[in-house]
Amino acid sequence: MRCYLFFAGWLLFSACTPNSPSKTMEQAIRETLLADSYLDHHRFFMAYPTTSGDSVLFYTDTGGGRLVYPAVAQIMNLTIDSVAVEGGYMEMLPVAGAFRERGWPAPLQAPFVFRESQRMDTSFDGMLGAYWFGNKRWRFDYADGKLYKVDSIDWSALPASHTVELGFMTDSTDQALTHFPRLDIVVDGDTIPTLLDTGAKISLSDEAATIMDQEGEVGASFIISTLFDRWRMDHPDWRVIEGGDAHLQMDLIEVPEVTVAGHTVGPVWFARRPDPNFTEYMSQWMDQPVQGAVGGSCFLHFESMVVDYVARKAYFQR
Repeated sequence: MRCYLFFAGWLLFSACTPNSPSKTMEQAIRETLLADSYLDHHRFFMAYPTTSGDSVLFYTDTGGGRLVYPAVAQIMNLTIDSVAVEGGYMEMLPVAGAFRERGWPAPLQAPFVFRESQRMDTSFDGMLGAYWFGNKRWRFDYADGKLYKVDSIDWSALPASHTVELGFMTDSTDQALTHFPRLDIVVDGDTIPTLLDTGAKISLSDEAATIMDQEGEVGASFIISTLFDRWRMDHPDWRVIEGGDAHLQMDLIEVPEVTVAGHTVGPVWFARRPDPNFTEYMSQWMDQPVQGAVGGSCFLHFESMVVDYVARKAYFQR
């Protein structure tokens, strides 16, 4: 009985001490809730309401670009700008003023307007990618499904054991150029450089939906084929769903444990991707070559994630 009482008292003390994670978070940051944000299948969206009762749905994606479709201009009562470029012009939509009026952070650059013939996705009206997140501080609350803009942060108040440095492509003056964060993870003893990609997604096959108890489009993580094949060879017990990514007919592999910022979490599903997608294409926009992307299938294991593009750090809370 004495042991039980001591253990119960220790738990109570630990929960109330100022050094507990939640208290540390409260002390370390000042933030603003983006009330129009919500989480769906481990991906964050922003719904911009209009006076007509319509809304514009933006998909937020730390690994994405900046784009809107033409209907957004009409719904938001904005005028499309035409910018001259070599050999023609580009259409852009100046959303900064409307965003600020709503209490949203403004993007570093206006999004491009994609005409219907260029439409890549019908599930949203626009994408808020790297140029929306860049040069700012954010907290992704996976527990409550909300996105916060962090106004200030005291990094010395957060546990160093769960804080990681992020890599960014910079110029000669150390200014970030592309705003795509590199996050190193550890799988099977190997450190793997990846893109921190909150918008990574896949479309589940029927078999994958049954196994993962989800359906439709879900937050995902990606890994190059070379590593996918190595994992499968070295670990025949790791589950593989052939064609589990239905849209691209790519296989999925379930990695039991992934270490991120001192936390070991899992399982994490990774979708196979051709090596050049990351080793050639994505790597050209990053500070060093990457071998995949980590998104919602990994981050769902965390309560909260703070990403500071100014200090180039991230903190992960469980």
